Amino acid sequence: MTRIRFYRMHGLYTGFTAEGHARYGEHGYDIVCAAISALTQTTASALTRLLGVEATVIQDEARAIYRVHLPAVSRTAARRADDLLSMLSIGLCQLQADYPRHLRVTGAKPHTL
Repeated sequence: MTRIRFYRMHGLYTGFTAEGHARYGEHGYDIVCAAISALTQTTASALTRLLGVEATVIQDEARAIYRVHLPAVSRTAARRADDLLSMLSIGLCQLQADYPRHLRVTGAKPHTL
């Protein structure tokens, strides 16, 4: 199972950690893992490319960990980053609803659940 934990400060998302393998299918053919990877990596890229926020990204394939943490940013940038991370949480919560044995999301804002 993949576990994703969102982090917030003052009501705004500050990052997330994804750990573990979904184990829906064989390695390289796991559609749940592919969806999680596409959503999380696109969001991390968008933080930099759209907002100019250089988030700390830690990827440890051996331990199946992908972590994204925002640096201290202006309130405006924090709100825009929160929008992107909210979009990620919505997508992951929808995926969790479809594959509850393979994905667990915690720390998401109530409106995304």
